Amino acid sequence: MLYKDTSLLSSVGVMELMLFSKNLTTTTGNITPYICAAPYYLVVTIPLIHVVAKVEHRLAKRGKR
Repeated sequence: MLYKDTSLLSSVGVMELMLFSKNLTTTTGNITPYICAAPYYLVVTIPLIHVVAKVEHRLAKRGKR
């Protein structure tokens, strides 16, 4: 359940970030918003991936008992 909720939150955040970047790109005619959105996305998602992996690992250990 945690994994699914995290995935949903991540996809909503990415959709909003990309929509905002698209609007800025359309307004300014510059691709810089996309370039700025990419590192922000990575900064948010990479730690989240590690946290979810640790939680899954702990749950797997608990399930083997």
